[in-house]
Amino acid sequence: MQLVPKYLLNNSVSLIANLAGEVTEYRPVYQRTMKVYRGIDNVLTFEIKNPDQKPVSILNTYTPKFVMFDENNKMIVERDGTIKETSTPLYKGQFTVTVSENDLLNVKEQFCSYNVYMVATSGDKTLTYA
Repeated sequence: MQLVPKYLLNNSVSLIANLAGEVTEYRPVYQRTMKVYRGIDNVLTFEIKNPDQKPVSILNTYTPKFVMFDENNKMIVERDGTIKETSTPLYKGQFTVTVSENDLLNVKEQFCSYNVYMVATSGDKTLTYA
């Protein structure tokens, strides 16, 4: 019997957010493609950074939102992110989103797009860029 090792890698993306009113870079050429699979729960990890590529604290100040669309711009998934950040700087600016197996049952194999934005406690929305 042949053994085939398989590894589950973190699906991680760094995002740039203009949270302090600075100039934000946006280069769609460098957007990262993420693979989401049917039949399993997909955990996506995001890290919010400022324009200087430094992690930004989002603990108790922002709620991350994740929205995924199909090729016809129909919304498939809308989730609040789960913030991983604690008082230690280890996970500063990081949050996860779980796209469950049930969310993708009726989605055919295709390229989908997604948006991530931050909602402040005051209700203001800030778009992020990959």
